[in-house]
Amino acid sequence: METPVFQPEGEAFALLGVDAPGQRQAIDALLAGLPSTGWQRVAAALQLSDQQLANAVSISISTLTRRKKEGVFTPEESDRLLRLAALAAKAGTVFTSGERVHTWFTSPHQQLGGESPLAYSRTSVGAAEVNRLLERILDGAPA
Repeated sequence: METPVFQPEGEAFALLGVDAPGQRQAIDALLAGLPSTGWQRVAAALQLSDQQLANAVSISISTLTRRKKEGVFTPEESDRLLRLAALAAKAGTVFTSGERVHTWFTSPHQQLGGESPLAYSRTSVGAAEVNRLLERILDGAPA
Protein backbone atom coordinates (compact mmCIF):
# COMPACT_ATOMS: atom_id res chain seq x y z
CA MET A 1 0.00 0.00 0.00
CA GLU A 2 1.36 3.43 -0.93
CA THR A 3 1.89 6.10 1.68
CA PRO A 4 -0.27 9.16 0.91
CA VAL A 5 1.71 12.15 -0.28
CA PHE A 6 1.36 15.21 1.92
CA GLN A 7 -0.01 18.14 -0.06
CA PRO A 8 0.71 21.18 2.08
CA GLU A 9 -1.41 23.65 0.16
CA GLY A 10 -4.45 21.38 0.12
CA GLU A 11 -4.09 20.62 3.82
CA ALA A 12 -3.50 24.29 4.58
CA PHE A 13 -6.58 25.43 2.66
CA ALA A 14 -8.63 22.77 4.43
CA LEU A 15 -7.33 24.02 7.79
CA LEU A 16 -8.33 27.54 6.76
CA GLY A 17 -11.80 26.33 5.80
CA VAL A 18 -11.32 27.22 2.12
CA ASP A 19 -12.29 24.93 -0.76
CA ALA A 20 -9.42 25.10 -3.25
CA PRO A 21 -9.16 21.67 -4.90
CA GLY A 22 -6.76 22.79 -7.60
CA GLN A 23 -3.88 25.14 -8.17
CA ARG A 24 -5.99 27.69 -10.07
CA GLN A 25 -8.58 27.83 -7.27
CA ALA A 26 -5.80 28.20 -4.70
CA ILE A 27 -4.27 31.11 -6.60
CA ASP A 28 -7.67 32.74 -7.05
CA ALA A 29 -8.43 32.34 -3.32
CA LEU A 30 -5.12 33.97 -2.38
CA LEU A 31 -5.55 36.84 -4.84
CA ALA A 32 -9.09 37.46 -3.59
CA GLY A 33 -7.86 37.32 0.02
CA LEU A 34 -8.51 34.50 2.44
CA PRO A 35 -11.53 34.80 4.73
CA SER A 36 -10.74 36.04 8.21
CA THR A 37 -12.56 33.03 9.69
CA GLY A 38 -9.49 30.95 8.87
CA TRP A 39 -7.46 32.94 11.39
CA GLN A 40 -9.12 31.34 14.41
CA ARG A 41 -8.74 27.88 12.88
CA VAL A 42 -4.96 28.31 12.54
CA ALA A 43 -4.71 29.86 16.01
CA ALA A 44 -6.63 26.89 17.44
CA ALA A 45 -4.52 24.33 15.56
CA LEU A 46 -1.34 25.86 16.98
CA GLN A 47 -2.93 26.80 20.33
CA LEU A 48 -1.76 30.40 19.90
CA SER A 49 -3.16 33.72 21.02
CA ASP A 50 -4.05 36.33 18.43
CA GLN A 51 -0.91 38.24 19.44
CA GLN A 52 1.37 35.23 18.94
CA LEU A 53 -0.13 34.43 15.55
CA ALA A 54 -0.09 38.10 14.53
CA ASN A 55 3.63 38.28 15.28
CA ALA A 56 4.27 35.15 13.20
CA VAL A 57 2.23 36.48 10.27
CA SER A 58 3.64 40.01 10.60
CA ILE A 59 0.32 41.73 11.10
CA SER A 60 -0.54 44.23 13.82
CA ILE A 61 -3.42 43.60 16.19
CA SER A 62 -5.18 46.75 14.95
CA THR A 63 -4.93 45.48 11.37
CA LEU A 64 -6.12 42.05 12.48
CA THR A 65 -9.14 43.64 14.16
CA ARG A 66 -9.93 45.52 10.92
CA ARG A 67 -9.53 42.38 8.81
CA LYS A 68 -11.85 40.44 11.09
CA LYS A 69 -14.49 43.17 10.64
CA GLU A 70 -13.92 43.29 6.87
CA GLY A 71 -13.99 39.50 6.68
CA VAL A 72 -10.97 39.11 4.40
CA PHE A 73 -7.18 39.46 4.42
CA THR A 74 -5.11 41.12 1.71
CA PRO A 75 -3.37 38.80 -0.77
CA GLU A 76 -0.02 39.40 0.96
CA GLU A 77 -1.46 38.68 4.43
CA SER A 78 -3.25 35.65 2.99
CA ASP A 79 -0.01 34.28 1.60
CA ARG A 80 1.72 34.59 4.98
CA LEU A 81 -1.23 33.00 6.80
CA LEU A 82 -1.32 30.16 4.26
CA ARG A 83 2.40 29.56 4.78
CA LEU A 84 1.87 29.09 8.51
CA ALA A 85 -1.30 27.04 7.98
CA ALA A 86 0.66 24.65 5.76
CA LEU A 87 3.27 24.18 8.49
CA ALA A 88 0.55 23.73 11.12
CA ALA A 89 -1.18 21.10 8.97
CA LYS A 90 2.09 19.22 8.45
CA ALA A 91 2.95 19.42 12.15
CA GLY A 92 -0.49 17.98 12.87
CA THR A 93 0.49 14.88 10.89
CA VAL A 94 3.83 14.61 12.71
CA PHE A 95 2.74 15.03 16.32
CA THR A 96 0.03 13.14 18.15
CA SER A 97 -1.72 16.04 19.88
CA GLY A 98 -2.42 19.74 19.61
CA GLU A 99 -0.41 20.27 22.76
CA ARG A 100 2.65 18.62 21.20
CA VAL A 101 2.21 20.75 18.06
CA HIS A 102 2.07 23.89 20.22
CA THR A 103 5.09 22.88 22.29
CA TRP A 104 7.15 22.06 19.20
CA PHE A 105 6.19 25.30 17.42
CA THR A 106 6.89 27.55 20.40
CA SER A 107 10.07 25.95 21.80
CA PRO A 108 13.59 26.92 20.73
CA HIS A 109 15.32 24.42 18.45
CA GLN A 110 19.04 24.01 17.98
CA GLN A 111 18.49 23.23 14.28
CA LEU A 112 16.95 26.70 13.90
CA GLY A 113 19.72 28.60 15.64
CA GLY A 114 17.91 28.50 18.97
CA GLU A 115 14.71 30.08 17.60
CA SER A 116 11.26 28.55 17.76
CA PRO A 117 9.72 27.25 14.51
CA LEU A 118 7.01 29.87 14.96
CA ALA A 119 9.53 32.72 15.00
CA TYR A 120 11.62 31.15 12.25
CA SER A 121 8.56 30.88 9.98
CA ARG A 122 8.08 34.64 9.61
CA THR A 123 9.77 34.55 6.20
CA SER A 124 9.39 32.15 3.29
CA VAL A 125 13.05 31.12 3.63
CA GLY A 126 12.61 30.37 7.33
CA ALA A 127 9.33 28.56 6.73
CA ALA A 128 11.03 26.38 4.12
CA GLU A 129 13.64 25.38 6.72
CA VAL A 130 10.91 24.61 9.28
CA ASN A 131 9.23 22.48 6.61
CA ARG A 132 12.52 20.62 6.02
CA LEU A 133 12.85 20.06 9.76
CA LEU A 134 9.32 18.57 9.88
CA GLU A 135 10.26 16.34 6.94
CA ARG A 136 13.33 15.10 8.79
CA ILE A 137 11.15 14.32 11.82
CA LEU A 138 8.74 12.41 9.57
CA ASP A 139 11.74 10.46 8.31
CA GLY A 140 12.67 9.49 11.87
CA ALA A 141 15.01 12.25 13.06
CA PRO A 142 14.50 13.44 16.65
CA ALA A 143 12.07 16.30 17.22
